[in-house]
Amino acid sequence: MLHHPQSTDHESPSDGQRPAAPVDALSASALELLMKPLPRRQPSRQDSGSWRVRNSGSSVSMTEGVGEGFYRPGTLLWLSAFLFLLVPLLTLADVPIARYVANTRWSSDFQSALDLTLVFSHGIGVFLVLVGIMLMAPGKRWQVPRLATLALGGGSVAMMAKLFVLRPKPHALNLDLATTDYAWLWAFDWDLDQIATFAAQTRAFPSGKVATATALIVGLWVILPRGRWLFFIIGAGQLLQPLLSGAHFFTDGIGGVAFGLLWGYVCFSPNLLGSVFDRFAPESHQRLRRRKRDSYALAGEGSGGGVHSEDRDKAESQEDKRAA
Repeated sequence: MLHHPQSTDHESPSDGQRPAAPVDALSASALELLMKPLPRRQPSRQDSGSWRVRNSGSSVSMTEGVGEGFYRPGTLLWLSAFLFLLVPLLTLADVPIARYVANTRWSSDFQSALDLTLVFSHGIGVFLVLVGIMLMAPGKRWQVPRLATLALGGGSVAMMAKLFVLRPKPHALNLDLATTDYAWLWAFDWDLDQIATFAAQTRAFPSGKVATATALIVGLWVILPRGRWLFFIIGAGQLLQPLLSGAHFFTDGIGGVAFGLLWGYVCFSPNLLGSVFDRFAPESHQRLRRRKRDSYALAGEGSGGGVHSEDRDKAESQEDKRAA
């Protein structure tokens, strides 16, 4: 029997054929690719500031196009209720504060600076603010109807409250002889018997200018987060200006802030006017749903547990009804 000698060299492949790769090497490389985690897309600053999730109880709502970080419309409602509860307690300090402000000489520059804050409470000032946003922030133009409703509605709600509350203004009293009891000169005209004799000197609560400025500041605070410190300073100046002019007590301004926050909740809550203004957003429904899922994922990572699928399905079904 003839034995052919074994060659140590590999046989050269025939023409048109390539040497087959080892099966083990291919399996290992494929398994490595499958097991390798895909790079996670980092949300941009625009995406993170455009859609935020609010998970409270069983309801999940979203606020689009608003500032950075989580924004809860319910916070406005709680702050408003807290300020309303503070009004009876702060009434005890109304007369001492008004007397101190009236007997103190304030510099003309300080008073002029406070007068500049009235731009957020007058119609012309609000109009200029809205025009400035339309010209300098084209991406926020769809928020202009919400801001206009905030400013007009805040003052209107305060004016309607004035119809039922009778309270004198500080410049109508002799603060040098007034005691703490004068701050309790409250009367309620539930039947509107004295509406025909409407006198501005007896309609101090709440401050309509403060309510208008507060509602507008709420909208600007959410929509333009980079200017929050400026908006806070303007709001504080708007609260101090009526005190220096003797037009309102301190609690009148607190009441105006409470009404402004309450109207801000109405305009931002998805269960009230918030869903109406959200439809002005320049987003298609498919992109809206995609960003909602991304926001749920981000919220789940931040909280450590994620958002329940039942809440997500419920929120998506509600959004479908609103879009329809």
